[in-house]
Amino acid sequence: LDQNSSALAQLPLGSVVAESFIYALKDVDGDASYATLSISVKTVDTTAPSVVLSMSDQALKLGESAVVTFTFSEAITGFDLSDVTVDNGTLSNLQTADGGKTWTATFTATANVEDASNTISVKDGSYTDLAGNIGTGNSIHYAIDNVAPNSGTTAITVDNITADNVVNGQEAKDNVLVTGKVSGEFQVGDVVTLILNGKSYLTQVINAAGDYSAFVKGSDLVADNDHVLEASVAAHDLAGNVGIVGTQKGYGVDVSVDPA
Repeated sequence: LDQNSSALAQLPLGSVVAESFIYALKDVDGDASYATLSISVKTVDTTAPSVVLSMSDQALKLGESAVVTFTFSEAITGFDLSDVTVDNGTLSNLQTADGGKTWTATFTATANVEDASNTISVKDGSYTDLAGNIGTGNSIHYAIDNVAPNSGTTAITVDNITADNVVNGQEAKDNVLVTGKVSGEFQVGDVVTLILNGKSYLTQVINAAGDYSAFVKGSDLVADNDHVLEASVAAHDLAGNVGIVGTQKGYGVDVSVDPA
C-alpha cells in the first residue's frame, strides 16, 4: 500500500482502504508455512477550519441593529459568544440552522456612540471542527453613529423679526419675512418650523451656510399671546440621524405706529 498514491490522496475523509498480503515462512529444512497479513488505512482530517464574518449593515445609525453571519469552512463545535470580542455593542441570539457551518447573531450597538473604527473578532483557537482540528480566527469592521443632532451639536437662530424687532401698524397688515440661520450639524433641505399664534409655518435650510426664510402673517405676529416666535429645525447628520433643535425669538408690537 503506497502512502503516496494519488488514489489514496483523493479518498474522502473517513474512507478505509484495506489490502491483504500472503507471506511464507520457511524453517531450516525448507518447509514453508503460509499466512495472510491484512492492513487497513483510514483517511483522517487534519485541516484547520477557518471563518469569514459578514454583517447586514456596517454603518449603523440610531435605532439600527445588524445580523452578523459567521461562515465556517466546515461544520464546527465548541463555538459560543464568549469566543467573540465586540466593540461598542453586544451580540445575542447566536444560532446555527445547518449543523454548525453557518452561524448568525444579532448585534446591538451601545447608545450614544460615534465611532467609525469598530471590530467584531473571532478568537484564534476558540473552536474546533468535528475531527478536533483547532480553528483560526477572523474579524470584520463597522462604523456606529447613533447620536442624533442636539443642542450640543446644532443651533438655530432667528434674526430680528422686523428692522427694529417691533411690529408696527403697517407691518401688522402685511406679510413679514422672517430669516435666520442653522449651524453645526445639519443638511441642506432640513425642515425649519416657525410657530406663531398657534400656527405653523414650514420652510427649509436653503444652503450650506444654513440660511432659511419664511413669510409669516403680520396679524399672527400681533395676535400671538406672548409675542414670542418659536423656531425649530429637524436636523440630519451625515449618518442620517435626525434630531429636533429649537429656539425662541421675542419681539415687540406697537400698532399705533403706522409709517404708511
